Amino acid sequence: MSSQATNTEKVSPPVDYVANQGGPDDEAKAQKFILTDSLSEDIGWLSEAENLSKTDIVKRALHHYFSRSQHWNNKRYFLEKASGSKVDISKATTHTEVNVRWCNEKTDPVSKSIFVACHILDIDGDDVLINPFYYPSVSMSDDAALIQKSEAIVPGFIDFDPYNLLNPYNFYNPPKPPYLNQLTYKINSKYLWPITPISNDL
Repeated sequence: MSSQATNTEKVSPPVDYVANQGGPDDEAKAQKFILTDSLSEDIGWLSEAENLSKTDIVKRALHHYFSRSQHWNNKRYFLEKASGSKVDISKATTHTEVNVRWCNEKTDPVSKSIFVACHILDIDGDDVLINPFYYPSVSMSDDAALIQKSEAIVPGFIDFDPYNLLNPYNFYNPPKPPYLNQLTYKINSKYLWPITPISNDL
């Protein structure tokens, strides 16, 4: 398989989830949380000060936390190839290059998915631990697949601390995201794709 230089682009900058409070079809569900007396009092105080319900205060706090969570911002949905040959991992090693096709959101159309080249770090039965490292130049016209999506796959991190939130969040100094090659994902091997190179004649 071909190999290219590691992609050094940082991925998934924080998103403002405060503006996205849910659509009209987003059903409300009661939640039960155990809070300390002081935190409960603080929520009540802020609710009165800002003339907002306690529920709105908690929702805004959660959305703000989501926007800073590198686990949340780097979750991915992997596309399964619905037809054609599958990738054989029986002889794969940690030097084997494989490819996946992923998107950022469960509702993303196929047109928003992208191929990513990865190295295999570990194999556990039908599951593989992959480390993405560049975006290959491939044909995006292969819709043979389209189409089963995985549930959200949460990343692991290499040489990156996802809990480093020491810098206060602001527009000019957001939490720094990891580089592409600092991410890992454990996925089922059915989400591995063979690559269709782009013709040089095109």
